[in-house]
Amino acid sequence: MVEALATGIPIVTNALADAGLPPAHYVDAAIRFTVVLRQGGREARPGHDLNETELRVYDALAAAERNVTELAQELGLSAPNVRKVLRHLKARGLVEQSGGRGRPTSYRRIPE
Repeated sequence: MVEALATGIPIVTNALADAGLPPAHYVDAAIRFTVVLRQGGREARPGHDLNETELRVYDALAAAERNVTELAQELGLSAPNVRKVLRHLKARGLVEQSGGRGRPTSYRRIPE
């Protein structure tokens, strides 16, 4: 369905707020998007809607701050895949980066 007036998301957001439900999570996939709705009444842990690889990386950061090489070795993933997952987790506000460009870079979970 194509909704050219762009009124659907604000309507859904307001309806969920009026009902006392958690806000929707929108996953943009370029030509389509998915909306994830949660039931109210229970707190979901951060990252509850991550895919398997994202959840593995997120959980690996629970114990200590790590860099891409450490995560790749520990989880048996390629470094480019780990970087991609970390970018997504960072964009979601679940991890933060220390260092960068020309400096040692590591990642840690943002406290819940």
